[in-house]
Amino acid sequence: FLTAQVIKNTEVLYNLRHSPRHLNPVQWKEVIKAVNWLYDNFTERLLAEVTTLSECDLQICCLLKLHLQISEISVLLGISPNSVSRRKLRLKERIMTEIGRTGNKNQSLDVWLWEY
Repeated sequence: FLTAQVIKNTEVLYNLRHSPRHLNPVQWKEVIKAVNWLYDNFTERLLAEVTTLSECDLQICCLLKLHLQISEISVLLGISPNSVSRRKLRLKERIMTEIGRTGNKNQSLDVWLWEY
């Protein structure tokens, strides 16, 4: 509930959900800054544990952490929904391999990131 209220009152995060469009590099910096503020330095913690993440990987992780749908993510990244799904699958495999986690393979990347 509190997260939803903060997102509603944070312009850059509010705009992601209510008027999604392809983001420029400056806007991405704002999104990552807001996600780090909202989720206790999320990207820094994630990068410390999964050192091979690219900038694009971090963007997808941030958007998933914000509970955005594949269709919304595809607009923000300027790629097809199928491409987002494939990236999520490859990203999950890479993250789980790098951190050495072999636990619940049925857990989605979305849920893992929400709990991270």
